[in-house]
Amino acid sequence: METMTNYNDEMILTVAEFAEMFGTDKCKEYFAKYKKLGGHKDSTITTAKQNWHVVEVVKVNKKNWYRVAGKRDEEIERKQLQNYSNCGQDQMPYKEILQNLILIYLKNPNRKLSTTYRVLAHDLEIMSDILFVASEKVTIDEQKAFYKNLDAKYKQYGYVMFWDAVNKESQRIWKHIESVLKDMKEKGIIRHMDVVNAVSLDKFGREIHNPISVNEVSKIDKMLKRLREEHEITATDIRYKPKSASVLAYKEVEYKYLQAFGYEYVYSAIYIDLIATDREIQNYMKDSLVVDFKQEHLAFAYQKALARENSFFNDVVRVNDNHKLHKIFGGKKKSEVLKGTLTAYDSILIDELLNDGIKQEKFGKTYATNYKESLKTIQNVLDEEENASNL
Repeated sequence: METMTNYNDEMILTVAEFAEMFGTDKCKEYFAKYKKLGGHKDSTITTAKQNWHVVEVVKVNKKNWYRVAGKRDEEIERKQLQNYSNCGQDQMPYKEILQNLILIYLKNPNRKLSTTYRVLAHDLEIMSDILFVASEKVTIDEQKAFYKNLDAKYKQYGYVMFWDAVNKESQRIWKHIESVLKDMKEKGIIRHMDVVNAVSLDKFGREIHNPISVNEVSKIDKMLKRLREEHEITATDIRYKPKSASVLAYKEVEYKYLQAFGYEYVYSAIYIDLIATDREIQNYMKDSLVVDFKQEHLAFAYQKALARENSFFNDVVRVNDNHKLHKIFGGKKKSEVLKGTLTAYDSILIDELLNDGIKQEKFGKTYATNYKESLKTIQNVLDEEENASNL
């Protein structure tokens, strides 16, 4: 079953904790008085997104809480977040290529009625088979088992570089597809909405994926929520602890419940369809190939990796003032000795270096190059220079 995006680093916060961690002084004053974020909500979410990839509302005991997940390597500017839907060339240099690939896909009468961002990326061929399958592996055991059986060519830059590229670039591709789809929806080119797919089997045992009604989704969601509460597990447990006794017991009951509807499993998906006429989209159509996307994506990913490597040597380490967390959870307040004085390179400890493969790469100034080479192998693509030499 596909669920919401999960990361190894995440926090589930009450609204009070969320306001305390990310809110301005005015936001905190407003919350103290009214017990809600009010007009400060969007600004506070933007602040959280500067340091976390995922910021979303989740239900805990029938109340709204906030889930933050996927700590960013470096803080991004508010302006970039606030204008992200515009997809400027600096943010996504291959936007037009991706638009055209999606339009070509939507014109195929045999395409799927509904899909996921991950599957769509694979169907568009902008995600290789290796990247597609590897991006499914979220637990350490899954990743180790998958890596063990890979061909040697995928291992030449090492375990940590392989998974660093897989995790970062699969997320980047999905987010860019989502952003382009939203942009095309706003321009009236496509219809784009979230749905829930239920999977049933035909008489030959083949899977049939179809969206189900809102009423049926609501009924299933309420039951599955109740079952999770009975088994004292969370969606994160299901994703990251699939072999635990409580999760296995839950999955058995879940399967029996879904079988009563004739379903094998259900998962979140998206419905997209072309609604514009040929005349309306003619300005969008340009000649482009999958290889164009992969080359642009590779160059873009390399620049991002190079920025992370340079930051390690040149940018002063930000020691976050943790007085907010200190007030909420107690404990010893973090020292600010390093604040504004040392880079990550200057402040690294030998034990930290020995146990962190990514920092070893950055320390040796091989991170950006090996990241690029690892991604090239995973995606099976030549960069522009190599492609030109082969012509």
